[in-house]
Amino acid sequence: MLPKNCTRGLLHSACKEFFSGTNGRSISTFSGLNVAVIASRRSSGLHRALGSTFCRSFHAGHHHEEPPHYAYRGDGLPKIQCEKVQEIIHINERQTHKTLQPMRPSKEPLYRSECSPEAIHLEAYNDLLELHNKVLAANWHDTVKLTMNADIWDGIFSRIKRRTHDIPDIQVQIMLNKTLEIFDALYQVEDVQDHIYELIEELSINASEGASAETSTKVTDNLDQHIAEILKKYEQLKQRYPRYASKIQDTIGYSLAILRQRYTFTWPEEHKYFY
Repeated sequence: MLPKNCTRGLLHSACKEFFSGTNGRSISTFSGLNVAVIASRRSSGLHRALGSTFCRSFHAGHHHEEPPHYAYRGDGLPKIQCEKVQEIIHINERQTHKTLQPMRPSKEPLYRSECSPEAIHLEAYNDLLELHNKVLAANWHDTVKLTMNADIWDGIFSRIKRRTHDIPDIQVQIMLNKTLEIFDALYQVEDVQDHIYELIEELSINASEGASAETSTKVTDNLDQHIAEILKKYEQLKQRYPRYASKIQDTIGYSLAILRQRYTFTWPEEHKYFY
């Protein structure tokens, strides 16, 4: 709203004075500090020409807003809980090392719950890896522990194999083949080792004082053939399962060393076990 003493001619002259340059020069010819000084002089001249009432009414409808990065005061975002930060950090680490594991909201296995197929594949892979490492770390020469644990391992492996034999995941199938391979090696090593123990038992009976001449002849007639077949099977197992050659040496090789204490025979690794 214009003041009462403001006429159209006065407003026209004031605007002309404001937007025309000093001494007739335009505002575009000024730069830097001169423009700021001239602008301040023109605004003061406009205030004097139109009066303070008009200026207040002119700026009343103008609303100035600061940019978002200046208007932020730090109290608008919600606080982040410590558990949430740790969860984000752990997820980032697992993604970096490509070992992202699914979150388990309950104790129900993933293959029975509704979740993504990738999570089911990952759980199956971890179950196979855990069983494979458990069998690999066991003492295959300890017959008592094998007798107690072999059936448990076989039951666990049968249950996992039913879930994983048709999973279209290359890593799961590779781990399944490795687990099948280590179980095959374990069973064959156990059979050969049991046969060596039977020969050792026969030799122990033959060496006792109550053994007759017929029993002594029956045992020693084909003992060399048994030992030759065992040595042949020993070399075949090491060639067929090179990944578990050390486990085969620790079981069959150690049993052959015990057998050689009771019956002398030629063996390429006869001095490897210090007797």
